[in-house]
Amino acid sequence: MKYKPPKPYYFAVWILLTLPLTACGLSGEPQQGTVIDAATDRPVEGAIVVARWIGHAATWAHGRTVCYHVESTTSDKAGRFHIPEWKKAYSEDWQKNISPRYVDITAYKPGYQFSPRQIGEESELKGVFYVEPFTTRSSKRLDYLTTLSATTVCGEARESNSNLLLLKKAIYREATAVAETPQDRGQVEIIRFGLESLEFGGVEALKRMTERQKHGDKNSH
Repeated sequence: MKYKPPKPYYFAVWILLTLPLTACGLSGEPQQGTVIDAATDRPVEGAIVVARWIGHAATWAHGRTVCYHVESTTSDKAGRFHIPEWKKAYSEDWQKNISPRYVDITAYKPGYQFSPRQIGEESELKGVFYVEPFTTRSSKRLDYLTTLSATTVCGEARESNSNLLLLKKAIYREATAVAETPQDRGQVEIIRFGLESLEFGGVEALKRMTERQKHGDKNSH
């Protein structure tokens, strides 16, 4: 779920977010809100909430959009979540040219999905994030989980990237539980590769996946 202010608010928020960062490093304001079941209007406890800080990294040529920090937490019995303010020193020179743009917030819980109710309402400005039960067949659920795992990334987060593990592991567990066919298990393998790339690095993740495929081929003969 995207935390992008509607047009009437965008200019003011853009000015706020593009003020110079601290002289010695990067920082982010606290994030808080409530995860709500769109079907019942009741709070959702135990939802994993991921906040990703997105900015523009200027270069002498064109610049690029980057995710430069990520944090995660879970919602309480009242559906509330809080991610505290953070600060970190620059680890590379290019980080000094980051202009913050917005914070992308994703809420996930097994068996739930993003709710269309989120679209068209000013719920994000009020700190409300709607999810709803997923009711279609398992293959569609796996499509959703695969997409969620692949898109919830933060390429330039460096050490804070480990904060995505809470979400990635939960997605993998659910995907494993709902997989029924060989094709389903192929999607689970894609999700597992993404998890292990984050946890062990791309080279090690590829090595592990290759080994699993070899054993699978042997078992199929």
